[in-house]
Amino acid sequence: MASTEEGASTAGAYVSSHVARSGCRATVDVSLDIASVRRAFTALFSIPDLPFQSALLTALQYLSRTLDSDLRGANAFSCRLDYVNIFLIVMEIPVLDSLEFLESAMPQFCKTVGLLPVSVQTQLAKVWSTFTGDRLKQMVGCIQQLITVRVVTSHWPQSAQLHDDECITGAARLLKMLYYASVFGGRRDPASVLAAEAAAINHVTLRDLLEADAAIERTFERKDRPSNWVDPLARELAVQAIDCRDPLVAFDEFVNESLSDAIEMDKDYTHYRASMMPEAAQASAKFSFMLHPFLLTTAVKNLGLFYDNRIRMISERRASVLQNIYDGGQAISLPYLRLHIQRDQIVNDALVNVRLFAPTLCHVSREFCIIHADDLWLFRYYNTSSFDG
Repeated sequence: MASTEEGASTAGAYVSSHVARSGCRATVDVSLDIASVRRAFTALFSIPDLPFQSALLTALQYLSRTLDSDLRGANAFSCRLDYVNIFLIVMEIPVLDSLEFLESAMPQFCKTVGLLPVSVQTQLAKVWSTFTGDRLKQMVGCIQQLITVRVVTSHWPQSAQLHDDECITGAARLLKMLYYASVFGGRRDPASVLAAEAAAINHVTLRDLLEADAAIERTFERKDRPSNWVDPLARELAVQAIDCRDPLVAFDEFVNESLSDAIEMDKDYTHYRASMMPEAAQASAKFSFMLHPFLLTTAVKNLGLFYDNRIRMISERRASVLQNIYDGGQAISLPYLRLHIQRDQIVNDALVNVRLFAPTLCHVSREFCIIHADDLWLFRYYNTSSFDG
C-alpha cells in the first residue's frame, strides 16, 4: 500500500535532476518519473517467457509510424512536453539490444528520431546528461549494435548510398544526442577558463598578415572571416567536446569501425559541401557523416580532411590565375607565401624563410612565434605540394 501511494504521489510530479561537474550545475525538469519507469520495466520483463513481447514490438512499430507522420506533417513537438517523454520511455526498454527489436522495432524508431527538431533534441540530451555513465554507455552500445547490424546485413543498389538509409542516419543523430549528453554531463572547464582562453587567442594571425595589403601605409585591419560551422545541438547546449575533460562515456565508445569502412568519403564530402551552402540551398542536401565526426575512425577523418584541403587549394589556384589575368599579369599580393625549401628540411627552411620575410610583413616575427602552430597547415599544403625541391 505504501509503495502504491508513493507511485501515485510521484507519477504526475515534476522531477528535478541536478548534476554537478567542476562547479557547473545543470537542472532539468522532466514530467516523468524515470525511476518508476525502470521499476515497471524490471517487473514486466521478470515475467517468464515474456508473453507480451510480440505485442510490445507491434505497438512500438505503430507508435513510431504515427510519430513519423506527425513530424512530417506538422510541428507537433514544439509545445508538447509529453512527446519528449515518449522517447525517454522507449529508450528505457531493457531489451532494445535484442535481435527482435534490432530487426523490427528499432529501425523505424530511429527514422523517427532523425526527424526531431533541435529543440526536442536539446531536451532529450539534457535529460540523458543526468544519467550515470554506465547507463549512458548501455544506450550507446545498443545504437552502435543497430548501426553495425544494418551496415553488415543491408545491400544497397548501385544508385543508392549509405546516406540514403534513414535508419542509419537517424541512429547517427540519436548517437549525436547521446554524445553531447555525455559532454554536457561530464566534467568541463569552467566558464572563466574558457573566456580567458578565448581572449588569449584573439590576436592577429599569420593569415591576417598575408591577406593584408602591405602597400597601404604598412597597416591593416582584421578581416572578417566566415565563422566555423557549429552543430546546432552543440550551440543550444552551449558545449564543445574539446572543453570536456572527463565525459560520462569515453569518446572511443562512439566510433563505429564498420560504418567507417562502408562510407565513401568522396561522396560524403560532396554532401558536406552542400550542407555548408546557404540555408536556402540546404533543403536538398543529404546527410553527411563529416558533420558527425565522433562516429568515424581517424583514418576516415584524415581522408575527409585531405579532400577538403585539396578542394580549397584548387580554388585558391584558380582565384590566383583569374586575378593575374584581370590585373594584366602583374605581380600581386597572394593569400599565401611561395617558399622554396628542401624536401628533407621542410619545417626548418619554412621557418627560416618566413623569418626573412618578416620585415616586409609589418614585423611579423613576434606574432609568428606565437601562432605559427595554429597556421602550420597553411605552409604545408600550399608550399610542400608545389615546390621543385
